[in-house]
Amino acid sequence: MLDEVANGLSFLRLHFLHEVPRVHCALEDRLNEGDNAARGELASFLRIGSWIGGDRDGNPFATAQVMRGTLKMQSSRVLRFYLEELHALGAELSLAAYLADVSKDLRALAERSPRHFAASKGEPYRLAVSGVYARLTATAARLDVETTRPPVGEAAPMPMSRSSRADLDILYRSLVSNQFGRESHAGGCGCCAGLWICFGLHLASLDIRQTPPCMNARSQN
Repeated sequence: MLDEVANGLSFLRLHFLHEVPRVHCALEDRLNEGDNAARGELASFLRIGSWIGGDRDGNPFATAQVMRGTLKMQSSRVLRFYLEELHALGAELSLAAYLADVSKDLRALAERSPRHFAASKGEPYRLAVSGVYARLTATAARLDVETTRPPVGEAAPMPMSRSSRADLDILYRSLVSNQFGRESHAGGCGCCAGLWICFGLHLASLDIRQTPPCMNARSQN
């Protein structure tokens, strides 16, 4: 049964995880164009759901253990993808403090980073990304999700809600307010924030198809 779950998740990774945030960001850009622009962030209009692993309406293999395994596999898949994207973003955001302005919130976020390498002291955006990476790794550990690349230091886990993307919002707004559009550094950060909006920390809602007890009784008669 979990093989079927893994197969379904492979499609989410190949298509949804890459494309849904791009569609979200592109639509947000269009709404913010022109004289009648919305001038704001687009709320999530799409929720991903799946029934694989939750079809308890006659499937004898969809047990409680399978459901727990399904939810863990979903979280593992999306958390690892986030960490990969953050690692790539951190490599890109090497902007030096004396060459790029930063917001007050971004500066505070950078100061909380566990990255203490001397070479990174003047790179506030990279420091901030390292802090987000460390918090997400701590979140993965709390959910018993194995990760492949360790953080630069210890940090507190993120809240288990969609507000967990608040740090990425700080990164994105600082880049945009200081003239870094989506076509450059802010683009990667905006797509990371879009991932969080669309998928949260669970990837997809699990639809439970449960046959009522009375139906089971009838089928046995």
